[in-house]
Amino acid sequence: MNRINIAIAVTAAAVLFVAGYAQTGKGSGQATSPQAAIGRYQLMTGEYGYNAGALVSQMKGVFRIDTATGRTSLYQVGTDNQGRYVEYWHQIDESLRPPQ
Repeated sequence: MNRINIAIAVTAAAVLFVAGYAQTGKGSGQATSPQAAIGRYQLMTGEYGYNAGALVSQMKGVFRIDTATGRTSLYQVGTDNQGRYVEYWHQIDESLRPPQ
C-alpha cells in the first residue's frame, strides 16, 4: 500500500509540474508572443496641473505607466488641426518638468 501512495504522489507532482510549466508558456515558444506583455502597463487616474499662459488649472486624467521602461503617458481626447476626433497616449517627457 505504501508503494501505491508514493506512486500517486509522484504522478500528481509530475502532472502539477507539467501543468505549471505549460501555464508559463516557457516550453512552448510563447515568450515573444503578445501574451508575454500581459501586466506590463498599469493604468492610474490622477490630477495634474495644466498651464495655459497665466491660467493654471487642475485637470483629471488617466495615466499609463510602462512597468518595463518607466515611461508614463497621459490619455488625451480631442480634435486635430482638421477638426477630426482623436484619441492617443501623450508620453510625458520628464525633461520638461519644472524644477522644484
